Amino acid sequence: MAASFLLLLTSVGLFLSAQAQDCSRPVGGDDMDLKGDDILLQTFPEGIKVTFACNVGYQSVGGSASITCTAAAWSPLRMTCERKSCGAIGDVPNGQVDYSEGIQFGDKLTVTCDPG
Repeated sequence: MAASFLLLLTSVGLFLSAQAQDCSRPVGGDDMDLKGDDILLQTFPEGIKVTFACNVGYQSVGGSASITCTAAAWSPLRMTCERKSCGAIGDVPNGQVDYSEGIQFGDKLTVTCDPG
């Protein structure tokens, strides 16, 4: 009887340790977030593959956007995002443009009217 009970406990322990483990919400970076319906979830089942997308004003410059949950841990996120270039606004009639902050998303420019 004791041997049967010990065998049962061992079997239950093996079963519990073999169960899949969920992952918590993955963190991408300040310039990206989860894509699609995954953005609404807080926990993710083992084996699920999720995809990140760059935020508005940013673009992917390489690396895989997808990661996979395995044994309660996420695979490494390889995607990197960088700010998009807005380009110059061109010539301003009777004025000057100061691009001292740059021409990328989030930068500010100053337009000054010519005297007169």
